[in-house]
Amino acid sequence: EDPLAEEFEMLGSFYSSDQLQKDLPSRCGTFRAQVRIPESGLLLCAGENGGQQHRLQFLPRLVLDFQLPWGYPEADGRPSFGLSCSWLSRQQLVAIGNRLVELAAERAAESVLWFWFEFLERELWDFLQLGDELRFGADWRTEDAILNINSSFSVTQTARSAKEVEQEILAVDADERHREFQRSFHECPVCVSLKPGTSCVMFRHCGHAFCDSCVAAAFRALLEADRPDRLGCLQCSGKEQPPADPSLVRRLLSPRNSPNMSSACSTRL
Repeated sequence: EDPLAEEFEMLGSFYSSDQLQKDLPSRCGTFRAQVRIPESGLLLCAGENGGQQHRLQFLPRLVLDFQLPWGYPEADGRPSFGLSCSWLSRQQLVAIGNRLVELAAERAAESVLWFWFEFLERELWDFLQLGDELRFGADWRTEDAILNINSSFSVTQTARSAKEVEQEILAVDADERHREFQRSFHECPVCVSLKPGTSCVMFRHCGHAFCDSCVAAAFRALLEADRPDRLGCLQCSGKEQPPADPSLVRRLLSPRNSPNMSSACSTRL
């Protein structure tokens, strides 16, 4: 059996199809590395002079496109690849590429993809010595470019300003947090039941989570009491109470069951 087929099968058992796409006949693929940040968390210092601080859990993926030669891994031919990542500089991407070339050379005639993937996800942060803060200066900007560093790899960058990169990072972090929340189970503090994240609500501003049923019941009671101004987190009170998103209200309460629905959305949200 083709060693590459065995390697692809093994990798497919560890990584989802969203993270690893592979094409055996063409002997190529794409790996979207989720770079692990420090366990203590990562602080994005955004805006002018880094005055807006955001605690991050996730970053946009680093993308590795790879092409494997015929006869890999036994043959002398080295894998070729391309790297792209919105929040890393050109110099950092080149350093990563050079390290991947070294890893391939160290394991000549051996399968190397697993070691590449492990390095990109688990070792990259320390390799680049990135620390626990991420900053983009006002003059930070990338230009559209595809640089062929050598016969082994290339680096691709898209024109982005510091503000655009910061906005992308925050959007990705919020989306990944939501995905992780939905994949997990949560205990609702109201009914004290364990529910899947797909049946729960987490209020973004405070992080409090409840099951859909309890939030819907509370919202319905508030509407019946003509208090649409109180729609929000069931645990916060007063000025601390974050407003409920209109889409959340629409999802939990149908107009048929809640006649004051439209009023609630326009008055409170």
